Amino acid sequence: MKDKEKLTTQFLVNIETKLNTLFETLSERKYNKKNILNDVKSTGNMFNKLKLSYFSLLKDITQAIQSSTQSFELEKNTLQDTIFVLRSKLEESTINVQSTEESTRLSSHHEISDLKFTINLLRENLEKSKIEQKSLVQDETLKSNHEIKQLKSTAASLRDELEKKKLEKDNAVQDAILKSNHEIKQLKSTTASLRDELEKKKLEKDNAVQD
Repeated sequence: MKDKEKLTTQFLVNIETKLNTLFETLSERKYNKKNILNDVKSTGNMFNKLKLSYFSLLKDITQAIQSSTQSFELEKNTLQDTIFVLRSKLEESTINVQSTEESTRLSSHHEISDLKFTINLLRENLEKSKIEQKSLVQDETLKSNHEIKQLKSTAASLRDELEKKKLEKDNAVQDAILKSNHEIKQLKSTTASLRDELEKKKLEKDNAVQD
C-alpha cells in the first residue's frame, strides 16, 4: 500500500509539472495545436492512471480499515476477557487481603497483649532489682563507713604509739649520751690522776737514784 501511495504522489507531481509546462507554453504561444493535443492526451492518460491508482488505493485502505476493525474487535474481546479475569483476581485478592488483615490484626492484638504483659513483668522485676540494689548499696556503704572509722581509729592509735615509742627512744638515747659523757668524764679524771701519780712516782725514783 505504501508503494501505491508513492506511485500516486509521483503521478500527481508529473501531472502538475505537465500542466505548468503546458500553461507556460500556451502563455508564450509557442505550441502548435498538435503538440497541445498530444500533451492534453498524455495528461488525460495520466489522470486515468491516477484514477485507477486512487481506486486501488481506496480499496486497499478500505480492506485495511475492515481488517483493523476486525482486529480491533478481536483485541476488544480479548481485553474484555482479560479485564474480567483481572477483576475476578482483584476481588479474590481483596478478599484474601481482608482475611489476612483480620488475621494479622488478631495476631497483632494477641502479640501486643503478650508484649504488654512481658513489659510489665520486666518493669516490676527491674523496680525490685533497683530496690534490692539500693538496699545492698546502703548496707555496703554503712559497712564501709564503719570499717573506715575503725581503720582511722587504728591508724590514730598506731600514730600515737609510734610517737610514744619515738619519744621513749629519744629519751633513751639522751640518757645513754649523758651516761656515756659522765663515764668519759670519769675516765678522763681517772686517767689524769693516774698520769699525775705516775709522774710523781717517776720523780721520786729519779730523786732516789740521785741520792
